[in-house]
Amino acid sequence: MSYLSQKKKQERINSFLNVAIFIVALFTVVVLAAPQRGFFSHFVDWQFQYYIAILLLFCYAVAVRYFFQAAVLLLFICINYVSLSSYSNIFFNVSGEGKEKFSIVYQNNTEQAGKLISEADRQDADVIAVNPAGTLTDVIDDNYRLFHDDADLSKSFILTNNPVIRSGTVRFTPGQTASYLIVSKYGREIMIINVDFSQMTPAEEALVFKNMNEFVLEQNIPVIIVGNFGISSWKEVFSGFLRQSGMEVKNRVILSDGKSFFNPLVKPSIYLLGYKTLGVEQISFLNRGDDKSYPILFKLRL
Repeated sequence: MSYLSQKKKQERINSFLNVAIFIVALFTVVVLAAPQRGFFSHFVDWQFQYYIAILLLFCYAVAVRYFFQAAVLLLFICINYVSLSSYSNIFFNVSGEGKEKFSIVYQNNTEQAGKLISEADRQDADVIAVNPAGTLTDVIDDNYRLFHDDADLSKSFILTNNPVIRSGTVRFTPGQTASYLIVSKYGREIMIINVDFSQMTPAEEALVFKNMNEFVLEQNIPVIIVGNFGISSWKEVFSGFLRQSGMEVKNRVILSDGKSFFNPLVKPSIYLLGYKTLGVEQISFLNRGDDKSYPILFKLRL
């Protein structure tokens, strides 16, 4: 390659990296400083994908030996990592301090409940939580007892093979409800709340998380919340709930809406929350059969 060609190539790389850094800087300011309302709220939901993009840009800058631009990108990587990791676990689950095993199977929806229950039974799941539920036409496994909202299985249902102390539904807004169970396991009571906020509107977010916080704080037993929260955990309304309730995100970032194992174009919204001692040993996608979404198995340590 001639000297002039090499120089033009270097100028193109330099221009590309400088423009990329400008966009990175602008996006960072919007995510961290702009009000999380309206148009700006969408930037926050995509912060994880943006963080991965900066990592790739950094690797490229190092590979082409543009170390000044790489150093600037590394600064933005650190800023965004701190922002994300404060209220999420980017690549790894939280191991926790618990020793006793407990497992939950969650599915966004199911059209074949019998197959889901059989698959969960093979995994010896303690709780099966489904939102929304579709129609329960299959025979329920004898090992599990069914709990649901006012006999309306199209909203949600929870099954468990453990003794149940209490079950019910809590209404956070007129359009957003969650079902819950209090089960007895290892000689203690545990509350499991099954949520689906995937259809939650921006106008509902603050009230939903405010009322959920009040409900959680009323409990004097360990609480586990699992489901689709509709937004990412680093969004202010969600992170504010985590601060006030004392709960923590326990799972790594799941880039999936349940319809595929991996989809980089969806905002992370499926979470399992718990208190400090709760740990996640493993997360795996189970066989979905003919359903449109995969059941997700959370193996926990209490």
